[in-house]
Amino acid sequence: LLVGIAAAIGELDIQVLTEATKSLRYRGEYWVGAWRVITQIPGAWWHGLGPGNFAGPYLRYKLPQASEAIVDPHNMILDVWATAGLGAVVALLAALGFGLRDVLGSGRSEAEADAEIPSEPPRPSRQDPTAPPSRPGWLVLSEGGAWLMVAMLGMLNPFEGRLLARWVVLGVAWAWAIVLGLRLWRRQPIPAVGLGAGALAIAVNLLAAGGIGIAPVALALWAWLALGQNLREDRPCGRWRGLGGRWAAFALAAVWAMLLGSFWGAIGPYWQAQAAMTEAEEALRRPRPDFAIAEESFYRAARADVLGARPWIELAGTDFQSWLARGAPLGDRVWVRVEGALKEATTPPRNPQAPIVPRLRAAMLRQILELRGDKLPEADVRQLRRSWVEALARAVVLHPTDAPLRAELATALAATDRSQEAARQAREALRLDALTPHADKRLPAKVRQRLSEELPRWEQNRPSERMEPRPPSSSPGR
Repeated sequence: LLVGIAAAIGELDIQVLTEATKSLRYRGEYWVGAWRVITQIPGAWWHGLGPGNFAGPYLRYKLPQASEAIVDPHNMILDVWATAGLGAVVALLAALGFGLRDVLGSGRSEAEADAEIPSEPPRPSRQDPTAPPSRPGWLVLSEGGAWLMVAMLGMLNPFEGRLLARWVVLGVAWAWAIVLGLRLWRRQPIPAVGLGAGALAIAVNLLAAGGIGIAPVALALWAWLALGQNLREDRPCGRWRGLGGRWAAFALAAVWAMLLGSFWGAIGPYWQAQAAMTEAEEALRRPRPDFAIAEESFYRAARADVLGARPWIELAGTDFQSWLARGAPLGDRVWVRVEGALKEATTPPRNPQAPIVPRLRAAMLRQILELRGDKLPEADVRQLRRSWVEALARAVVLHPTDAPLRAELATALAATDRSQEAARQAREALRLDALTPHADKRLPAKVRQRLSEELPRWEQNRPSERMEPRPPSSSPGR
């Protein structure tokens, strides 16, 4: 019914349903690439790559026809495997298997349950000031306030475009939550099977979607499973257990101290860096951008978060934009500073294989050649071209199935009189272009035509008639 209504009012693209098989095929392509990451990168099978480290390595193993560069495998098992290795997959499957068995499994006889489960501790009376509220009004009011807080703190303006629909959806969901929570508020028993079914539904969904590493998604899965186990009073998982003594209290306090220390040690530097980068962005948004303040703020961000590459990337882009704003003066060798900042972005402990860095480096060097290549000393031009080729070659190593990237590398190689290598890259670019069915991943028609025309010359090791670089697909930096 909801699907029919959404389709009738135009809020649901009917192709979401008719193209479902295509979506499944896309996921199959993602899974093949993810499996290659796990099986071909040394150590990934046993230990994984670590949280948030999948996107870069995936590009090296991505199928040419895959639709996008994904940040997670779109499969719960492959996601956990790529993140933490085989042991984590075994632990995940064991937790899900035993948890669902407890929540959805058959119950024990009443005699067995009475024999194994101790009586429930006495509940506080209604006169006890520590007792929870006995009426649901406070909960309804709190949830309604949360609905308004989302609109205010989340800057969800109900009068702005399509945001009204989101605001209404939040309100409807709030009312729906009230209806679904009536049994809880009336102190009526809740069947554990409902929570188990919900956890099972989330797990099935995560077999074809990313999210097991996203806190709100994982929280729903594990919380429903835990609540369902608590409600199974006919099984050992629902028994009351009392733990006391100093050692138990000490262990609990130690665990909390470690968790808080780890959290602050990881998030503190990031927050400091984000604050500095916000100052830099504000300086760049002024009517007359203050590049000096922005650069100083990016330096502070880089010092605060030594693991983050973004401050150095933004610093390189800001320096380049400052050079453009000053009229691209010939006496300012901006490429030296840009390359220095981008080198810092890939220097350990930062990720030396971040695929975005060589792309940005190549784009900025190409623009410098286009703007000032005819006025710079010949030695500088040769150095810039060598650096341009080096950056593109590195980008191709990190993303070998990108046809436009290989086409640009072919052009750069030809510009440095390396015709045979240019021909090899051009052939590969045309091959990849023929494999992909996605228009946004294919070569522009003019580039495809040009490669086809130049390829015979390059194969015969003859110079091209026109060597101007392909226009950049996006502006580097800010």
